[in-house]
Amino acid sequence: MATKEPPAFVDDPKKPGDQKETKIMAIQYVAKVEGGTAKIYKTDGSFHRNVGTGVTSAVVAGNEVHITLSNGKVQIYGIDGSFKRQI
Repeated sequence: MATKEPPAFVDDPKKPGDQKETKIMAIQYVAKVEGGTAKIYKTDGSFHRNVGTGVTSAVVAGNEVHITLSNGKVQIYGIDGSFKRQI
């Protein structure tokens, strides 16, 4: 009589297709303008850094922060706070 193998559990290393996959999420950021400064926060709510002065609006686009100044100019910073360019 042939022995039947017990059903594989989700964490059974013999059946990798049945395992749960752990996905690592990239850190994402949001910008908020307060007192003329763009404040960058991680999506978990923790503060990351301040960027610019005289800011009227700010948008996070990928790994850049685009801020509009009160004079209408746009400055682009890296998410690390490094100034990239002004347009």
